[in-house]
Amino acid sequence: SGDGGRRRHRQAVAALYGGGIANRWWAPPPAPPGPKHRHAAPPGPPGAGRANAAGGQATPGPIHATLSNQNKRSELSMHDFKERLRTGKTLIGPLVTLASPDVADILSRVGFDYLWIETEHGPMDLAHVQTAIQAVGGRCPTLVRIPAREEIWVKKALDTGCDGIIVPQVRSAEEARRIVEWGLYPPQGHRSVGVSRAHGYGMTFGEYVGSANKELTIVLQIENAEAVENIEAILSVEGIDALLVGPFDLSGSLGVLGETNHPRVLEAIETVRRACEAAGMPLGIFSADASTATNYLAQGFSLIAVSTDSFFLWRSARETLSALRNPSA
Repeated sequence: SGDGGRRRHRQAVAALYGGGIANRWWAPPPAPPGPKHRHAAPPGPPGAGRANAAGGQATPGPIHATLSNQNKRSELSMHDFKERLRTGKTLIGPLVTLASPDVADILSRVGFDYLWIETEHGPMDLAHVQTAIQAVGGRCPTLVRIPAREEIWVKKALDTGCDGIIVPQVRSAEEARRIVEWGLYPPQGHRSVGVSRAHGYGMTFGEYVGSANKELTIVLQIENAEAVENIEAILSVEGIDALLVGPFDLSGSLGVLGETNHPRVLEAIETVRRACEAAGMPLGIFSADASTATNYLAQGFSLIAVSTDSFFLWRSARETLSALRNPSA
């Protein structure tokens, strides 16, 4: 009967999802075996390779095998991004500022250690952010700089499925403490619980909430004279994975906007660098070009944000045009 069928269905669902989070949250059937990382790329289209007579698996051709190997390397780097940051490995990434998934897709294939997806400045909103992360397809980690140090932006950015956040204009230990709490699930913090892309739209909810506090990266920006004054207190806050200097805003707060090599700016940066070195805190910085980034690396900065997608575009275009119009220059 209809009642009997519905009862059997409820019993089957209860047997499949009984206990734990599944009793409190809707959950779908377990995913088939395959890549476990939440950003892992989907399988290729049917016919991408020949069927393997022994196991029925598709055998990829040379191009597909190369792409598969690249994805495997990227997935490993994503798993250990936070550990690489913690141990002071050099991590280099550009800013993605243009609201085009193709730009993120292209830059993710170059070999950067991460992509900084920018929402504080420029046209990007969180819908663009999520599309960009989907275009990256798991090839490298993504850190989202949120528009402001507010709880709503922390949780909405993390819900896109990014690997971490960069928070601008942090000026005190209390602000740092609140940001960490907003970014971590209880009991370490009080991140609000929702179901979104980060949770596989519910399909990997338990896996995500069980690992997010360990895997997500929280980077706070030091880009104001007040933050420099409070650097020791900020460093005392637990849960921060790295600090990152914003030299341009820092120069403005010191009364010399844009003069990032001004003695006052250099002194402030050095104050932050020494404090982070003493505390064992990974330190990053933004640089507009490779030459400046090289200098920062020599000083001990390990998380390097270098240039932007738009800089890459116009500089390359200008150099090409100049070479053609002035071949003897």
